[in-house]
Amino acid sequence: MAETFSNPSRRPAAISRRMGLARGAIWWEDLLTRIWRGMVLLGVLLGLTLMGVWTWLPGEIHIVLALAFVIAIPVVLWRDLRGITWPDEEAALRRLERKSGFDHRPLLAVEDSFAGDPHDPQSRALFEAHRKRMAERIRAVKVGRPLSSVSSHDRLALRSLAIMVLAIGVMAGWGHARANIASILHPDFSRTLAAADVGELTLWITPPAYTGVPPLWLDALERTADGEPVAIPAGSELVAQIRGGDDVPSAGHR
Repeated sequence: MAETFSNPSRRPAAISRRMGLARGAIWWEDLLTRIWRGMVLLGVLLGLTLMGVWTWLPGEIHIVLALAFVIAIPVVLWRDLRGITWPDEEAALRRLERKSGFDHRPLLAVEDSFAGDPHDPQSRALFEAHRKRMAERIRAVKVGRPLSSVSSHDRLALRSLAIMVLAIGVMAGWGHARANIASILHPDFSRTLAAADVGELTLWITPPAYTGVPPLWLDALERTADGEPVAIPAGSELVAQIRGGDDVPSAGHR
């Protein structure tokens, strides 16, 4: 049977604070051990999105891959986070004793009540001397910084892969992050798995903040066919994305 504090009302305030910190450290370590798989998937998704991968994919593959991520991330997180609880006093006590290198459980001793003969002053004096020695020891009680055991579970180094994909995505696509993130919601069904002969030009226009005009997502070829001009505030930021096509794209103005 697990031991508990014999008399929590006699617990020193400093120990109470460290008990709370120890509980938090244990909970955080448990969370890190449980959440890493979901974070790997989320990191890969964000990295691929920043790279603009969704603009290269045919609509069918785009939908399948996006749905796979949308379903897998919450399912994995739900499975791994089930059963996580706030640590109890016994777990916090064990951590403090382990991190502090204590033996003979001094944290319990300082809260003990004298259970001997109240009319035996010698026994009481020995008990109080023991409590005093234990109180001196617990002045050096340590919580210890939270440590994760994820590495023992991630034997394939999937975390490193996710970090690498995310880093490449940030470096390659941070300047067009808004357009690349929005592209996940715009699958291109005009393309097939076979190489397309005609490319598709899509424009993402971000007007200056002072205009209050929301960003515009335009299919440039359709707009040209309509023959209707599109009003774009001066100073807008333009991101052009080209999908498909066999020729090298070029830009010009008139």
